[in-house]
Formats: sequence, C-alpha cells, structure tokens
Amino acid sequence: MAYTVNKTDGSVFASVGDGAVDTTSSLTLIGRNKTNYGELIAENFIHQLENFAHTTAPSSPLTGQIWFNKTDSTLRIYNGSDFERTSAIEVKSTAISTNLTEGTMYFDTRDDELKVYANSAFKSAVIPGGTITDTYTGNVMSGSSSIYGAKLDTLFLKTTGSKIVPVIALKYYSNGSDNPGHNNYGDGNSSIMALFSDHATFALDSTDPHYAEITSASGIGGGGANIKSGITLRKDYSNDPNSRSDTASLANIAYAVDLTDPAPVATAAGRIAGKDLFRNNTNVVPDTDGAYTVGLTGTRFSYAYLDALNVGPGGSTGSGIYANGTAVDIGTSSARFNNAYFNNIDVSGDVVFGAGSQNIGSSVAPAENLFAANATLSGAVIVSATPSASTHATNKTYVDSEITSATSATNVVRTTGTQASIAGAKTFTSLLTGSSGVSDGTATMSSGALSGVTTVSASGQISGGSLTDGSATLTSGALSGATTGSFSGLVAAGSITSGATIVASGNVTGNYFVGTATQAQYADLAEIYKADKEYAPGTVVKIGGAEEITQTTEAFDNEVFGVISENPAYLMNSEAEGLPVALTGRVKVKVIGKLAKGERLVSADMEGFAWGIGSDEYDPRAVIGRSLEDKADGESGMVEAVIGVK
Repeated sequence: MAYTVNKTDGSVFASVGDGAVDTTSSLTLIGRNKTNYGELIAENFIHQLENFAHTTAPSSPLTGQIWFNKTDSTLRIYNGSDFERTSAIEVKSTAISTNLTEGTMYFDTRDDELKVYANSAFKSAVIPGGTITDTYTGNVMSGSSSIYGAKLDTLFLKTTGSKIVPVIALKYYSNGSDNPGHNNYGDGNSSIMALFSDHATFALDSTDPHYAEITSASGIGGGGANIKSGITLRKDYSNDPNSRSDTASLANIAYAVDLTDPAPVATAAGRIAGKDLFRNNTNVVPDTDGAYTVGLTGTRFSYAYLDALNVGPGGSTGSGIYANGTAVDIGTSSARFNNAYFNNIDVSGDVVFGAGSQNIGSSVAPAENLFAANATLSGAVIVSATPSASTHATNKTYVDSEITSATSATNVVRTTGTQASIAGAKTFTSLLTGSSGVSDGTATMSSGALSGVTTVSASGQISGGSLTDGSATLTSGALSGATTGSFSGLVAAGSITSGATIVASGNVTGNYFVGTATQAQYADLAEIYKADKEYAPGTVVKIGGAEEITQTTEAFDNEVFGVISENPAYLMNSEAEGLPVALTGRVKVKVIGKLAKGERLVSADMEGFAWGIGSDEYDPRAVIGRSLEDKADGESGMVEAVIGVK
C-alpha cells in the first residue's frame, strides 16, 4: 500500500509506492518494504545534520529548507525562489524589542546606522565620524528636513596629472528650507564646508565629480581649482585661513597692515605703518602731542569705550571726563545736546536758561526736591494739591475763613499745620478739614460733614450726618448719629450708635458686638488643632502623629477626623497654634479617582486624599462626608464636599 506524505500545511507532497523511493525533494522518501532502506534513512539524517553542506545548492529544495554554502561558509534558507542568507539584517526605524540576545542587529533608517544589542542596550556599530538622521523630519527649526546632520568623509580627488589624492571632507547635510546643502552627489543635499589635506597644493582635474562645487564662486578656496595644504574652507566663510593668509585682521605685532582688498599691495603707498594700528599690553601714545585725530568729520567711529577721557593738555587719570589745564565746553549756545542724564550735577557758577519757557521737571514727572537760598519767580506759583504737613511751606498756615463765633453755622477751617485747635463747643454745617488733626479734649462737635483729618480725638460726643476719611483714626467716648462712617484706619469707641451704616475697611475694635448675624462669607465650622507638619487645604486628617493631628495614610481609616479648611466661616480656638480642621459644612477636599455627586467619601491609600466608595459596604465611622459634584477623570484633584454627614 502506498504512503501519502503531507507537508506541514497539510497539502500532499508525494505518494510513495511499496518498495519504491521518491526523490522529488532533496531527501529520499522510502516506500513500504524497500530493500536496504537503512542506508537511505542514515543518509537522510546525515544530510539534515550537515544542512546539505556543499558548494552548490541542493536540488528540488522546499520553502524553508536550510543549506550551508561551503563556498562562502554562509547558512542560507530557501524562500521559495532562491537561497537567501540567514544573516540578513532587519531594516526598520524602531528598535527590535522581542527575542533579544547579545549580538542581535538591525539597520536603523532614522540615522542610517547599524545597531548591535550589547549589555542590555542597542549601540551604534558605525565608526564615529558624524550622523545623518531623519529625526527632524517636519521640524520647523531644521527647515523641515528629512536629511540632516554632518559627517567627515574621505574624498579621492583626481589631480590634473591624473593622480588620485585622498583628503578629508567635512560635509554638512540638509534638504530642508533652512540652510539646505548646496549640492547633491546622491547622498542627500550636502555642502563641503572644509577640506583637510596633507599634500602639497594641487590642481583638481575637471573630470573629478566634485570639480563643479570646489571651483564655483562660493566653493572651496574662493573659486579656484587648487587645493592647498592644511585646511581649505568655503569662500562663504570670511575667516578662511588660506584665502586670507597674506593679511591679518588682528595682530599683536605687525610691520605693516595691508588695507587693500582683495589682492595685497607690494608698494609702501598701499600700506599704513604698523605702529598706527596694533594691539598690545601698553598704552597707544602718539609720537607728537596734539598731532593726531581719531576719526574724521565725514567718517566716524560708531562707538568708543574708555575708562577716562582727558581733554586739554596734561591732567589726571581716573574714571570720568576731565578738563585738564583750560576750561572745556560741552556743546555750544548754537549747537546744544538734546538730552543729558545725570544722577547729580554740582555747579559752582550760575545756571542760565536760554530764551523761551524753560521747565524743571514736568506735571507727570515733577522734581522731587528743590533747595534754594533765594527763589525769585516771575510767573505764577501753582500748587497742584492742598498743602499738607509734609509739603507746605515752612511757618505758613492757609486759612480760608477764621472761626469768630462759637455758634457759627457756616465756618470752614483748613489747616496745613500740626493742629486745628477748637476751644469749647463748635457746630459746623459746612466742611471741617485738617491734614494732621482736629482735637479738643472736651469738645462736642456737630457737623454736616467731617472730612480729610488724620485724627479726631474727643472725650465727649462726635455727632454728624457724615463722618468720612479713607485714613482716619477716631478715638472718642461716644460716636452717634452718623448717617455714614467710612474709615480704613482704626475706629475705637466706648459705644457706636447709629441707625444707618458704618463701613470700615480697616479694624473695628470693641469688647462685645450685640446684634443678629445675617450671613457668613464661607460655609464650614472649623477648630484649630496642632499638626505634626504643615498641610495644604483639602488634606484629610486624623487624630495622631507627633502632635494632635496627622494626615491619613490608609484606605477606609475609621480614625478619620476632618479636612484642613482654607476659609472657615466660623473658627473656634482661633488664637491657638495649629491648622483649621473643618468638622462640618462645605469645604474643598483632595480626592483621587472618579466620583458621582452624592457619593460617600472615605480616606484613600494616598496620603491625605479621599476617594469614593460607590455601592461598597462601609463602616460609618470611616465616612468623611459626601461629594457635592461629579468628577469624570481618574486623576487626583479637588472637589467640594459636605463634611460630617454619613
């Protein structure tokens, strides 16, 4: 009966009859009852062990069959049409991450480098010399180039005598819009920036592939065909040491400095003396006094940086402008400087202004202080604000109208002195204004308006329709009958009685406040407790730690105590040292994870945080409160919650 031989995929490969053999493949398939079958089986095993080692490929190979090529000692595998090397390296832009062993390799297309896996990491197998990469593809900072980098290459240049000369080329690569390479030799847009040669100067043959770039107007060596010994830079670079080797832009010692361009001048007429332009560690001193000019009328230096400028014959040295020997003018009456800025001006003579209106300072930038032994003013003196104790003229008091009667109904008193003194009782229906104070130890003052004073002090009663000052301090036995009292300073009184409104942006101090509270700005009741360290508002705390409270550290902690409050509506034990702990009410709470409005909160396994328990069973002692809002993400954050409910 014939054998049917199947492949791995289940398809029929061959049918071998009794006593027959099949040589359709590289192995001999043996039929039932074949004589001398043992030798054929042994040969099959040997061929498999040696992977059909031979100088020629095995006949009738199957896809996946392995062959050892003895000609080049390579192991190859049949791909269905040809035996390809098993050592073929993967070409990809990301590193191999599976089945890694020491020596695993792949070719990285991002930087055109062979990478080898060694010591738990891929390392470059490329000999150092530069990198060309596509990492910056689409990056606007590189001009969106996909070829970017620099390399050192060896160029084999052909001389006019057909001699091949190796040189080192420093190349810049870029095919982006930002400084793209000047030429393309099949290796991306590149520019030869410099050549390094250890050969004597030689001329490049016109058949050399680099001839066009090297001999271009902006090419190597300034457009010539000669390659010089040492370094030869592109014409673009102004500091080319070869093309500029005949002149010096900066020298410590020079016999002559050639100012012509581009070719040197051999005659003395084309040079200036080296002593006129040089740099060393000594002063530059002319050989004749007063015989040299720095700059010309039509050709000036842009800037001059000097530690000191000494004008005139002889003189001292130092930091500043010195008038040596004779008087020196700065500007003239017909050619003035536009602006001069000084910290101090010390004048021993007169300051004389030219014709027209002259200002010292301006309305938006007045002079801070003016000290004068005598001041004569021909124009008007305008005071822009009511004089005060710190700004009024010495020994001057400005009085609009003098108080002549104790019962005057319309008197108005203004003072810039230290005090407006009132003896006995005075009644004003108009304005009473003082910059330093209005004071009487026993006065009873009744006025339509009290404004502009720093201090009003009376042991009697102060009564008025309006008591207003943004900075006043009132100290009195009684303050009553005010329609409006508005102060940013201190209001201290034995009693404050008014049916209207008293507004204070500063402090109102008293022993007791009797009345009905209608509202509070914030929404929680808190008390001060000592903490083992400073905690941020919203931190979940419990009793414990080195002091009275500490933050929670585990989930479902039934020792939970409260939440650090940011702005308590009512703070108990407020003078104590510690942190405010909200015991009930609405506060912000630090949470982790998603939440639904109304969900119960317990301590989380993150220090000082809470999380929701959903529909899980819980110990009521572990509940902090309930969330008042939804939280859709699983990150940490803050939610508003009501504390103290279960």
